[in-house]
Amino acid sequence: MQFTMEQLNSLLKLPSPINLANADLSGADLGGADLPGAFLIGADLSGATLTKANLSNALLWGALLIESNLSEANLSGAGLERSDLRKANLSGAELKGVVLKGAKYDKNTKWPDGFDPAADGAILIEDFGV
Repeated sequence: MQFTMEQLNSLLKLPSPINLANADLSGADLGGADLPGAFLIGADLSGATLTKANLSNALLWGALLIESNLSEANLSGAGLERSDLRKANLSGAELKGVVLKGAKYDKNTKWPDGFDPAADGAILIEDFGV
């Protein structure tokens, strides 16, 4: 289900944690959103803007975050197992305690300086030009 901006703004006013499992939030502007502990399992956040969003302890298992902007977002303690982070921008993001087991990323994914995603279980997907 694709949300209108009005519907999305109404949802963001609900008490936390919010349940947006399997929601289509592709291209949504969630910059600065306060979503601690949110259930975003299987959500499509491709191309979404999540700059400076609070996603601490959020569950993003299997979420599509392709080309999303998570720069300076708080993802501390978040579960990103099996999520797709190809071409995502996580520069300056807080990743303390994040779980990346099985998450996919590519050479275009931007990480905070000094962060090693493979050490946290993420899988580098090579582009073979296919």
